[in-house]
Amino acid sequence: MGSIKWDKSLEFGIDEIDTQHINFVQSINTLLEALAKGQDQAAIRAEFHSLRDYSHNHFNSEERLMEESKFPDMMEHKREHDKFRLQVKQFGNLVYVGHYVRASQVIEFLGKWLLEHLLGFDAKLRDHLKAQPQEAPIREEVLARAEIPVRIARPAEATRLLIDDRDAPARIDKSAVTPRLALDH
Repeated sequence: MGSIKWDKSLEFGIDEIDTQHINFVQSINTLLEALAKGQDQAAIRAEFHSLRDYSHNHFNSEERLMEESKFPDMMEHKREHDKFRLQVKQFGNLVYVGHYVRASQVIEFLGKWLLEHLLGFDAKLRDHLKAQPQEAPIREEVLARAEIPVRIARPAEATRLLIDDRDAPARIDKSAVTPRLALDH
């Protein structure tokens, strides 16, 4: 089964958001590992719930930043968050009612969504925030109010993000040099 590895080139440039993104990747990897190991439905369902909860808190944090900085593309960005929430909820519901969820389908959705979101939508938000240095105190205040558990210390602890679709347990690869995201099937 594949795993997602952090790529330094995908950093947002705000430590708190980068840390949230890395933790988001770790949550996805934990889910992928549970699927790869064929864990029971209760364990897989719990990982979907964990991913859903983490993404909900992270998205709320980003959406507060967008609102308080008057980000012009907020509604489009929020719609992308909502698409993710809905798909993860649908996957979780399938598991809940006892249906089989193909791991390849989950990794394909998560990998594609994450790549498009980080490089497209989040990059636009990053550029907007960087163009407004007067908003920095607001940004820090919003992030300080975020109710997101931190599982690792800083973004520097991870070096790249890519989907590795081999039958290896999910992990963050700290030794990688080439930054990119790829779906290998």
